[in-house]
Amino acid sequence: MKNVKVGFVGLGTMGAPMAANIAKSGFSLKLYDVNQETAKTVGEHIGATVISDVASLTDCQYVIFMLPNSEIVQSILFDDEAL
Repeated sequence: MKNVKVGFVGLGTMGAPMAANIAKSGFSLKLYDVNQETAKTVGEHIGATVISDVASLTDCQYVIFMLPNSEIVQSILFDDEAL
């Protein structure tokens, strides 16, 4: 599974544990959160790569969004400097 790249956006109450389970399953994982300190802490804890912008997810086969609402997902996908 190491050759399958998964991007994960949103490391809040639900996102961080879900990302941890994905990492435990052996996937190569890239993390992004608007709070870079949270992303860094989670990334260090689970052994995942932390990225500073969503454009760095373009090489992932799968991207998972764990965000509060669809407007935020749409902004990440379609606004300027978006994925």
